[in-house]
Amino acid sequence: MADALKTVDGVGLGRPATHEFDLPAKILTGSASGAIDVLIREDEFGKAIMAAGLQLRLVGNNKQPLDLSHSGHMKVLDDAIAKWSSGAVRYGDLDAFGIELNPYGTPYQHLV
Repeated sequence: MADALKTVDGVGLGRPATHEFDLPAKILTGSASGAIDVLIREDEFGKAIMAAGLQLRLVGNNKQPLDLSHSGHMKVLDDAIAKWSSGAVRYGDLDAFGIELNPYGTPYQHLV
């Protein structure tokens, strides 16, 4: 991804940055060559949008975003989507259930 910056006018970092909020800074400083590889397939656009919304909600509430490159955190996302889809959450956005959320800026030491 960092090499792409040399050959193009711009690179969209919207969705990748919702999983890794400091991604643009990491790329510019050279400490990252690309985004983490989340476990959401390219053809799961709806799921990707819902995941991005959940991540924004978590950070907006001063919580560390989920690490969606880890299967345990993907289960939290899948459970949130299932609960939301079943109508159990009549109003509002997705919420993370079944996990102790860290404060924003505190990496998860143990993953579910």
